[in-house]
Amino acid sequence: MDEAERRAQIISNEFEQHARNVFETHSLVASLVNEHIGGMSWEAIGASEELHRFLGEVAHRFPQIRSLWLIDSVGQARASSAVFPMPSVSVADRDYFVALRNNDAGTFIGQPVHGRVFTEDIFNVAQRRLTPGVGFDGVIVVSALPGYFETFWDTNVQPRDTVSLVR
Repeated sequence: MDEAERRAQIISNEFEQHARNVFETHSLVASLVNEHIGGMSWEAIGASEELHRFLGEVAHRFPQIRSLWLIDSVGQARASSAVFPMPSVSVADRDYFVALRNNDAGTFIGQPVHGRVFTEDIFNVAQRRLTPGVGFDGVIVVSALPGYFETFWDTNVQPRDTVSLVR
């Protein structure tokens, strides 16, 4: 029993550190994107193919990121790493958008959802767009794949083990 408890604690600590690192990366990527778009209007953001390429290059560097999205203050997707030009997509009802619109909650980790542009399960990590002198000015979203965690777990647990990540 003591050995099993020790092993479980070691694995738990490893998984916790891995999850913290992944979410810290998401937060840093959102900050990098926010810095890159500083001073750009939403119209310029939506029209910029250069920005689309930049977002794609950033997203491609990290296997835990599916895509990056820039959402304006009414919940309309304006730019992404995934598609250009941006189709009309509203996320005004998503949990991360509602939470960040109503309150600066820092980095918000959303519930797992089925993507609206890509038909796969994702969860979104979001931060408010920081625009000096403006209240709520939209969000920067990192869409993440739950499978990234599953792959990590599969290589670090025994077949009979059970692992869960709880928000």
